[in-house]
Amino acid sequence: MITMTFASSVESRARLKNSQAVRDFLYDDPFRRLQSRMQRPVIHKCRGSYLFFEGDRADDFYFIRKGKIKLQKTTSDGREIIYAIINEGDLIGEYYGETDGSYSYGAVALEKVEALVISAASLEDLMRESGEFAVEFSKWIGRKQYLYQKRCRDLLLFGKKEALASVLLELDASFGIPCPEGRRLSVRLTNTEIGALIGLTRESVNRFLNSWKQEDVIDFKENHIVIKNIRNLQALVSK
Repeated sequence: MITMTFASSVESRARLKNSQAVRDFLYDDPFRRLQSRMQRPVIHKCRGSYLFFEGDRADDFYFIRKGKIKLQKTTSDGREIIYAIINEGDLIGEYYGETDGSYSYGAVALEKVEALVISAASLEDLMRESGEFAVEFSKWIGRKQYLYQKRCRDLLLFGKKEALASVLLELDASFGIPCPEGRRLSVRLTNTEIGALIGLTRESVNRFLNSWKQEDVIDFKENHIVIKNIRNLQALVSK
């Protein structure tokens, strides 16, 4: 799975240490080249609608100009697994090279979404044409693969509480906004959706979040999670 993040072309923002966004890997010229491949018209999706379904032909990538998307897969017994939560400015899709392939997950809007299409063939041509873009893009893929591998490691090596702490830190890296109480996650997820990121039940997520609320580690404001003591969460995953 290739999930890409692009946004501002301001070069001074490049390479933020802990960011998960491709915008921190692409400089002005590579980003302008990418923009030139985005096709109009803009695709509009409302909350709960699909940008594409699991099993559709993977011929295109989608640049999320506005809104948030969850990448999900449904198991044979009806359970939902969420691969990732994608923020605006991200590019999502899967690349199969010269062979035909299909999306291994569906992309569902968490709120109103605006998206632009970049064909897989056009992105491949861009990598051939621009060595700079291809190098920066490859570096980002390596970073993203590391983050997915880290999630798998956390699931295998940590207990449920530690795995949940790791996911909250991951969400904070993408969606955390400073606020008077600490850091507010701009994305609104149900406890079922949070659990689907790491294979926990809604009941387990409820129990851990309520426990942290009582300990003043987190709080809830208008259906958003506010992380009040991020060091507490970091300590759980650094053991």
